Amino acid sequence: MIRFRALLFLLLLSPGRLGSDPPITQSNQPPRVALIGFTGNAKTPVERVITEALAGDERISIIDPGQVLAAVRGALYDGSINLSREEARRLGSAVGCDFFIIGKAELITRSDRENASFVEALVGVFIVDGRAGEMVLFDFIADKAASTESASGSAAKDLGARFSTYINEVVQWESSRGRKAALRSGELIEDMPDEDSPRREGFKAPEFLNRVRPDYPEEADRADVSATVEARVVLSSDGVIGEVEIIRWAGYGLESSAVRAIKQLKFTPAIRNGEPVSVRALIRYNFRRSRGADPITRESEKKTPERDLRQIFKPKLRPPV
Repeated sequence: MIRFRALLFLLLLSPGRLGSDPPITQSNQPPRVALIGFTGNAKTPVERVITEALAGDERISIIDPGQVLAAVRGALYDGSINLSREEARRLGSAVGCDFFIIGKAELITRSDRENASFVEALVGVFIVDGRAGEMVLFDFIADKAASTESASGSAAKDLGARFSTYINEVVQWESSRGRKAALRSGELIEDMPDEDSPRREGFKAPEFLNRVRPDYPEEADRADVSATVEARVVLSSDGVIGEVEIIRWAGYGLESSAVRAIKQLKFTPAIRNGEPVSVRALIRYNFRRSRGADPITRESEKKTPERDLRQIFKPKLRPPV
């Protein structure tokens, strides 16, 4: 049985907190790519295929593996594939790369309805912009075979065949870097004031009128992924959901699921001195595939500093269970 629970939080922004991304300049040099590494019991053959593919592509420049390993250890990176933009930027800065590759590779023994066993190789590949912290690409490879060796070999072959396409994405992303930065520097939206801020005077927070539970994607289910997706969302003065910007990504279709749910939210706009205003908020969905107690009750979740949107939902609505 799959259990899911979502929490929504308002982002209490102050100058410099999760505001505009830092300016990014474009270079004429080939993008520098680092293989930071994979987690899981099948990481070795996957990393070998990626290393060979990177070495054979002249469109990019590879960061020395020894340098990468030292930088990753110094940055105390724990192998997480559920990073915020800020965490990804710090990791990219420590390594000194334009893009980095992380992921999860596992071999899982399963059985079908006839109780015949087989091995499934599951590979999740993340390519991340090391300067902006954005996820450039996520790809999911799933191959079944009768043996561990066959499943692993099939997944490695598929990965090798797709890697040229991955590099195409990296090159295109790098070439459009300046344009992306310019697009982000447009509309100014009011940030939610802190509870004790003087800006709170004359301000009424938006009220949500419904809750939408995101789907738990099949890819995430197969890979047994628990992760958090965070989006910076504009709640427009006309009561319409505006720009949705993912600031903590997780892959496996979770971002798309979160965005679809966010687009269905209904709310009354924030009010400033009697007039509706657009505000920027953080919406967070915690995706869990659990068997047993709901993990949202963990102490680590209770201590989150963000303000729970359940506090501003209309009282007639029941809180999530």
